[in-house]
Amino acid sequence: MILCKYCLKMYQAEMNHDRACRYHPGLFVCRFHPNSAKASADGLGYYGDGEKNDGWPARFWDCCGSEDETVSGCSYRRHMSYDDNDSADAGLYMLRIKNDGSYH
Repeated sequence: MILCKYCLKMYQAEMNHDRACRYHPGLFVCRFHPNSAKASADGLGYYGDGEKNDGWPARFWDCCGSEDETVSGCSYRRHMSYDDNDSADAGLYMLRIKNDGSYH
């Protein structure tokens, strides 16, 4: 079994295919706060506590906008091990999932 560096699941090389890995291509990030009075301690103006303040979710996936850190990935691709080189993956296939469940 091999560990996929994108979805962090174990897989068998012979069972790998273009939609085997579901992952987020972006990062789970802190949202910029629209009110400078709510600036974080470092003065950058980002939420730092991960809570919802003034109705604005503090953190979200920057690839799909989901505010749930544990939600399944929004894209598909082949599994890739930590030993694989990204540029060598000529068969890269990504399929984004829209909010309504359809694909693009």
